Amino acid sequence: MNDHPDPTGPAGLSALLDDATAWVERPDLAGAALAGARRRRRRRRGLATGAVAAAAVAAVLVTPLGGALLTDSPPAGVGPTIAPSADPTSPGAEPVDAAPLQPEDVQQPWDPDDVEQLPWDGALGLPRDLTIGQGPAERGAARAATAVDGTLHLLGPSGWYTGADLPAGVGTDPTVAIAPDGSRTAVVGGSVLAVSSPDGWTSLPLPRGFSGAEDFYVDLDFVGADRLLLGEWNRFWEIDASSGEAVRLPFDRIDEVVPAGDAVLADRYSDARPNTLELWREGQVEAVGDTSALESTQRPASDAASLATVRANGATYGEGDATDTDGLLVLGLADLSVRGFLPVPTRGSYYSDSANLTPLGFTDPDTVLAEVRPAGSPETTWLVTWDVESGALRKVASFPTDQPQLSLAIDAIPG
Repeated sequence: MNDHPDPTGPAGLSALLDDATAWVERPDLAGAALAGARRRRRRRRGLATGAVAAAAVAAVLVTPLGGALLTDSPPAGVGPTIAPSADPTSPGAEPVDAAPLQPEDVQQPWDPDDVEQLPWDGALGLPRDLTIGQGPAERGAARAATAVDGTLHLLGPSGWYTGADLPAGVGTDPTVAIAPDGSRTAVVGGSVLAVSSPDGWTSLPLPRGFSGAEDFYVDLDFVGADRLLLGEWNRFWEIDASSGEAVRLPFDRIDEVVPAGDAVLADRYSDARPNTLELWREGQVEAVGDTSALESTQRPASDAASLATVRANGATYGEGDATDTDGLLVLGLADLSVRGFLPVPTRGSYYSDSANLTPLGFTDPDTVLAEVRPAGSPETTWLVTWDVESGALRKVASFPTDQPQLSLAIDAIPG
């Protein structure tokens, strides 16, 4: 009796992809570092630093037929929730190509070494010191989450407090995500994926193909409050946070995949089209366009109306015209028009390719929240806000770079 799924069906395509990639051993360190530099990582900070010194290496990348969304073969009793869509669509608009950066798009340069000179932004209601364990243990609406030595920590309005015990089997160093509104958390580690509920934790089945290997980087995010985006090296899934039903998304280790409101945004890379943007929503892919004319775009964050990203130009700071440098960039997703560009010193791509400047999201339609590790004092990570229209910068908080990565409830932070 043949136990394999029909290879012409969606489950068969997903199984074929998983089987084709299952033999690939742990990636070489150069390739892993490159992937870590391109993709926003939540689990460990600083792994990507210095990745640009390594040469790009060849990798075996298996792409689903026709770019279709793939439905995984789940455990018994769990089935797909989203029908596959083989053909990209763009409701109401045609995909567009971004235009090259113009001098009028460029704001005054900012050197992050001057971050301590910025005025404080107290409007976000975050403690200035985000060192885990600092501040009173007063419970309140959670605005961030992390795990330290097997304990869940939540950030309330005035400081950190200890949350519920982590589920058994998740390990001491799980990846933690918090919903955008702070209403619930999720953790993944070892062979456990669980979501918080009023009664504690609800375990969800891990999707087919997820290895749980400690050598692989793991991404976990909420898409809205009811779905999860799970990524492991070259595999990504969208998971129903109530039923655990999983859909395999057709991305690989070079693609950068992040939540965008109730959708998933992918900044996809190929030799032919280095930076293609796609929005995936309810099983349909909406082709947004291509940002290749803006040089390399990295570590995106989106509210589904705008895209904040790090632009890596590779030029030497101070040479050439005002457009010839790295920096923070915001585009309107409707037409990929530049809303603002904040140049920073290139310094060997320290802030771009080495992942020391990263947008985290939008606290309101015109304000980007970003984290930065100044080149002169990388032991401290700062949160800063950038007003895309005026160019105003403010510091929000700081914490030690070597503490575990925080997952922020961006919608729970007052804008």
